[in-house]
Amino acid sequence: MWRSGKNSETRVLLFVTLKRRDLFPMQRIAKELCKRDGYAIRLSGISDFPYAILDFRPHIVLFGKPDNAWGDWLRCMSGCTVISLNTEQGGHDREEVICQFIEGHAGTRGPALELVDHHLIVDERTKGYLSQHIDPARMHVVGYPRLLTETLACEPTAVGDNMVVGFACGEDVVDKRYLVETFRLYQGRQFGPWRNVQTLLTNDLLELVWINNLVSRLREDFKIIVRYRHGDDAFLLDEDGVELDSSASLEYLLSAVDLLIVGRSTVGIEALIAGIPAITVSGLIRPANEFVGAKNFWTTRLLWQPETSDELLEMVEARSRNDLDLSPDLTSYQIAASEAYFCGQATDRSIERIVDVVMHCERGDGATLDLERLCDLFLPSRREHLLLKIARFWSTGLAYRLALSYLKIRRRVAPDNYLRHTVFIPD
Repeated sequence: MWRSGKNSETRVLLFVTLKRRDLFPMQRIAKELCKRDGYAIRLSGISDFPYAILDFRPHIVLFGKPDNAWGDWLRCMSGCTVISLNTEQGGHDREEVICQFIEGHAGTRGPALELVDHHLIVDERTKGYLSQHIDPARMHVVGYPRLLTETLACEPTAVGDNMVVGFACGEDVVDKRYLVETFRLYQGRQFGPWRNVQTLLTNDLLELVWINNLVSRLREDFKIIVRYRHGDDAFLLDEDGVELDSSASLEYLLSAVDLLIVGRSTVGIEALIAGIPAITVSGLIRPANEFVGAKNFWTTRLLWQPETSDELLEMVEARSRNDLDLSPDLTSYQIAASEAYFCGQATDRSIERIVDVVMHCERGDGATLDLERLCDLFLPSRREHLLLKIARFWSTGLAYRLALSYLKIRRRVAPDNYLRHTVFIPD
């Protein structure tokens, strides 16, 4: 399974599942690998991936989680070592971990775990939860590659004269298609603290209402920067007087704001690590007395959790005076964040650990795709079918260039949220 370095060039393909979530860590990995001799690196997104496989023929492919479409691509691939970096990790309870890794999202086919050679795991707890389902020898605890800072902040950054308040939004559950599809897929599932999909959707709807309400109240007194989740561009009812952050990573948001307000997003913990206090609206969401929701997630327990709007506004004012601590429980935050994201240490060595796995794993002979099976599983459009025919009978390089050209023209001429925010298109 493990090898020493070889003299021949090793081709590594890094797959960016969601541009605004996954591009930053993949760029970090690529940058570090480029420092090592004997490696050729390429990044790929959802739309160009099959053509990148055919053209680049990587020896190693680094995916997000092998679920749904990604699992199907694995079912069509051979000739390469597959490394999976599940993008939905970090301190969840056992039930949530099993749901994400083993069951996967509700689809026609489940995750292709048996086709993954190495799993990159964020923390020891997650590895322990998975040890009965995945061979521990195939799991490598590496930390959290999405972090923007090398060290764990222990105190808040100072606020200047004009405080900036940031918001990180969740799912846009007002989208009727999303509501109906989520209910259909997860109707019978019991997962997490939600008990069922109805309480999950209720929580997300009330989170949307609260954040809209707070943005409206706070923009009169503070500069507001809002970051939508992936491509949900209709989360706010009124965007007047609000700066929207659509950049590829959290780097700008966390460098510009003094305070962050979130729902159940893990961005709140990432803000703490960067020295920015975070408030969650999870404590304000109480549709029923017995409703627990996201209040007890470890990622929300460590944030400021007001139970009334007046209490929240008092916390905002306290932060403007530099009177708000980084977390209501600094000791618990430091221990939990270190264990979940830093492998129990005070500094981030995730990229170093990931690169070490890549450098020491067996490499394949060069990836190929079973195009017949790919077409059976994905039912490609006429355009995609034509490009695959070109790749099969004439030139994979030509098919790849045509695919990239089409995507870039479409993004420029007829832009949509999917191409602008979700899909990474290589240069």
